[in-house]
Amino acid sequence: MLQQNPNTRAFFAFIFIAIFSIFLQENIIEVFGAEVFAMTIAETSTLQRFWGGGILLGMVLTGILSYAFKISRKSLAIFGLIGAAAGFVMLGASSMLEIQALLKPSLFGMGIFIGVFNVGALALMMEMTVANATGLYMGLWGTAQAMGMGMSSVGSGTLHTTLIGSGLMAPKYAYTGIFLLEAAGLLVAGYIVYRISIRKFAESASRPAEAASPGRSPLPAGSTASA
Repeated sequence: MLQQNPNTRAFFAFIFIAIFSIFLQENIIEVFGAEVFAMTIAETSTLQRFWGGGILLGMVLTGILSYAFKISRKSLAIFGLIGAAAGFVMLGASSMLEIQALLKPSLFGMGIFIGVFNVGALALMMEMTVANATGLYMGLWGTAQAMGMGMSSVGSGTLHTTLIGSGLMAPKYAYTGIFLLEAAGLLVAGYIVYRISIRKFAESASRPAEAASPGRSPLPAGSTASA
């Protein structure tokens, strides 16, 4: 599937890069609070709550608004990625300038936009399938997610050890670089999904299914949705 359809390859890359960029900070955000702002364990343990709470709120609000105003799934995903990238830039600024007051608002705002992205991306995953192969494609997108999360865990540890553990960079500069890397990854993912055509994907993906099932004409699952 990845070899035959360029839109399939692009969507796989979009999911992988977006998930990798979002979760690269997950394992080091509490360490970041301790190393840059000298926060206690009790203080750093609250950081994930701001991020997670923002995600939940973003998903709820986006679900309501997208139902009421029929917003394009692709637009939601791109908007969420751009907003989350801005949140990572704010995190980078809080690290570089050592402004602790920016930390929690940045995490909460970033979480809201990731919630927007989650809703849009999940809807896109369901659209990027074809009849008689829905499970196959959903499994492929799930693989991209799993790879992104796994590589983000490895990547965050590697970056921390290489940049901070080795003494190569001061923590505030290293974390700034990591957060800006995540912001750049989200923008790249947004550009990739912007160029994906759901209609062309459906047309190309349905041809092998038609060849494998003569006499049957499977309809693309997302053929009626606007890209």
